[in-house]
Amino acid sequence: MTTNVATRASLYFDTGRFFNAEQRIDLGVVDGVTRIDQLYSLADPAYSFRLDPLQGAGEFQIEHFEIRRLYGNRRQPDN
Repeated sequence: MTTNVATRASLYFDTGRFFNAEQRIDLGVVDGVTRIDQLYSLADPAYSFRLDPLQGAGEFQIEHFEIRRLYGNRRQPDN
């Protein structure tokens, strides 16, 4: 990712409680050219994701962005 401002990036995930601060992954500081390569495990299935590349005004460019499932075990919903 390339930015023209120093800031922090965040990835929000929704597990049925909508996007909120408790379901957020801080991706760290981004400034100039920054590579973010991180692995996270979520306790519950996520229905959607939201990437906030900047915390304020600025320009950014994302070269590659990927979210993928790493393994097949998934918790079944309670009935």
